[in-house]
Amino acid sequence: MSIPPYNINQWAAQIMAQQYAAAQQQIHAHQMANQIQQIPPPGAPLPPPASGNLLQKNELISEEKLFEKSQKWSQLQGKRFAEKRKFGFIDAQKEEMPPEHIRKIIRDHGDMTSRKYRHDKRVYLGALKYMPHAVLKLLENMPMPWEQIRDVQVLYHITGAISFVNEIPWVIEPLYIAQWGYHTPNVVYIKTEDPDLPAFYFDPLINPISHRHAIKVQEPVIDEDEDFVLAEELEPFLQDTPLYTDNTANGISLLWAPRPFNLRSGRCRRAIDIPLVKGWYKEHCPPGHPVKVRVSYQKLLKYYVLNALKHRKPKPQKKRYLFRSFKLTKFFQTTTLDWVEAGLQVCRQGYNMLNLLIHRKNLNYLHLDYNFNLKPVKTLTTKERKKSRFGNVIFKY
Repeated sequence: MSIPPYNINQWAAQIMAQQYAAAQQQIHAHQMANQIQQIPPPGAPLPPPASGNLLQKNELISEEKLFEKSQKWSQLQGKRFAEKRKFGFIDAQKEEMPPEHIRKIIRDHGDMTSRKYRHDKRVYLGALKYMPHAVLKLLENMPMPWEQIRDVQVLYHITGAISFVNEIPWVIEPLYIAQWGYHTPNVVYIKTEDPDLPAFYFDPLINPISHRHAIKVQEPVIDEDEDFVLAEELEPFLQDTPLYTDNTANGISLLWAPRPFNLRSGRCRRAIDIPLVKGWYKEHCPPGHPVKVRVSYQKLLKYYVLNALKHRKPKPQKKRYLFRSFKLTKFFQTTTLDWVEAGLQVCRQGYNMLNLLIHRKNLNYLHLDYNFNLKPVKTLTTKERKKSRFGNVIFKY
């Protein structure tokens, strides 16, 4: 039975009063039974008076103690069944917002110099440290060449300060590589073009007959006088097993297939974790390339071997989900946008952040265009040049 929170104290007091009345009735009945049993027969001596401990047990609970117990009980039940709140606020009924909501916010915050957005400037500057992660998630979910459009889930701040693409592009590795038109490494195995050939056949191109030993060797003469005779019931091993089946040739070709096509099953992987051209330097450099390309192949192979030798298993760490923490707060909402539109929003937000950072340092003689080129509007003095050094902050975008 669910009890409203504003009636829980009254309800607890009623329950405690009922329990107290029932306990008093039981105590009274127990006392009457003891008195009947303790009545001595006529002429017998009277029993000694009852001790003080029994009187203390039968003392009545005052109303103050009863109210205190009800308060403790209500607090305990409140902690037990209440919602566990993190980060100060939880909106259990948070639903996906329409795309027009974030579009209007971005459109209204186009000019951050307006006075009505003076309180949002601090939020924009505080979100600057999360901008590299937003760019990383944007590039991670980039549409593939065979996709006309890609809609992504976007987690955005209610002030339009920053937007994250809240998706992980899980793909099936063999299908993903096949869609790109995968590069096949050189192997010794030559796949037959005739499907009617048996699984084991003689190919003169692969197994040429050597003519080095042209001299015939005399066959040993078997002495027919020996009494060695094989038993009639003797059979060779695996006589009932066929040499090959219809799937033997496919199995051999699958064995020589490059990874991941040689696996019968596997798990989905992130698209950015699947190497497409990483294994090329493990092969010989194709002929006809200049010396610098061959040297590049050698260096890449060298570092690959060094990394494989020095590789250590990563230590287990506690996973922290940044977007889940953001989504639980009242300051973030979710929507569905086209990837291109989400990318334009991230670029616009990065421009606003860096522009506010420039004005925060009172560098009014520097101009940041929409291509993130920072240029002076006048000839700077030595002091102004030193003051306008941003390091790599601008060039990250």
